Amino acid sequence: MRLVLLRHATAIARGAPGFDDRDRPLTSDGERESRLAGRALKRSGVRPGAVISSPYERARATARIAAAELRSDVVEDDRLEPGFGRADLDALLAHHPASCLVLVGHDPDFSDLLHQISGVSCSMAKGGAARVDVAVPMRPGQHELRWLLRPRQIALMAGEGA
Repeated sequence: MRLVLLRHATAIARGAPGFDDRDRPLTSDGERESRLAGRALKRSGVRPGAVISSPYERARATARIAAAELRSDVVEDDRLEPGFGRADLDALLAHHPASCLVLVGHDPDFSDLLHQISGVSCSMAKGGAARVDVAVPMRPGQHELRWLLRPRQIALMAGEGA
């Protein structure tokens, strides 16, 4: 199965007056990053069965905008809240069977997950994406990191300068 991890795009700063962490919206740059991510994923051949999102506003907005480019449905899943880990991934994959899923969530969760399932050490940028081919059921050593993209690379793939 193809699994694409899309970290939420740029949101207003943590601790901004009047916003609980769950409710922080995307900035205008974040909206652009989300649109470009969806476009780049589509151009790279990603055809998700669904875009699965954290219920946090910045992730929901990223998912909604990217999914519009991908012409895909968005489904919220509480497992993608901050703190998402390997055990949550197993449950999520069992609940959302598809040959390709795009997950929209948070860091350091996604960076940690990439390390756990592929062995790569990285830090996913806001608006960054990674594709991992995983065996289902999940078995150690059966997963391959296919690509890891930063926002500048995504913008270029989408046909825009960064």
